[in-house]
Amino acid sequence: MHIMFVDDNPYNKVEHLIRYLKDQNVDFSHVIINCSDFAIQYLAEHNDGIDLAIVDLGLPKTDDCKEYSATRGLDIIDEICNKYPKIPVIINSEAYLPNAVLQHYADTGLIFKHCKPLLSQKLIQFTKKRNIHLIEPNIGYSGVFVFWVDSDDSVLVKNYANQLKKSIEALKNDFSELTYEITVSSNKIKLVTKEPFLESLIRHTGDDGIQLFTGEPI
Repeated sequence: MHIMFVDDNPYNKVEHLIRYLKDQNVDFSHVIINCSDFAIQYLAEHNDGIDLAIVDLGLPKTDDCKEYSATRGLDIIDEICNKYPKIPVIINSEAYLPNAVLQHYADTGLIFKHCKPLLSQKLIQFTKKRNIHLIEPNIGYSGVFVFWVDSDDSVLVKNYANQLKKSIEALKNDFSELTYEITVSSNKIKLVTKEPFLESLIRHTGDDGIQLFTGEPI
């Protein structure tokens, strides 16, 4: 796993995460970038090799720190959303964003929002080699849950999503007013529901069904 950290103060905000991953024997490499221009350039040159981006919002435009903005990290996130949507993003920032903006990014299916400090236990969830990774957009009670699938086989991902729909539909015998929406985009499965137990159902189905991704399609 290759992680791109974007933060202008890595000694206080990044180094402890790197130490934690090493202590947990996670097999990873990393790069630390301190400005938005270089991060966008790095994405253009190395996007195929980036498995996770952890982005601060308050960044200078260049490494001379002359043009600082409290939300410049959104430029990097927009770049990923528009050009490299297979890269999961963690926003690691205390910067305030209106709920509407947070909801917009949650709806893209990319963003895990967590105020600093980023809890090491949460980071570990993204580095485990499971077939489904849950990204929890922390947007109040938005009801948006996103799962990343460790497969570039779009047919396999769609088949899995269809199986999940069948499992949820079977629950309607007991929960007649159950509402949900499942959409698939590339290697992402997005669930929108006001019933959080459905998120748990999908997460545990993923853990139990790991072999389904390496064997026959569902």
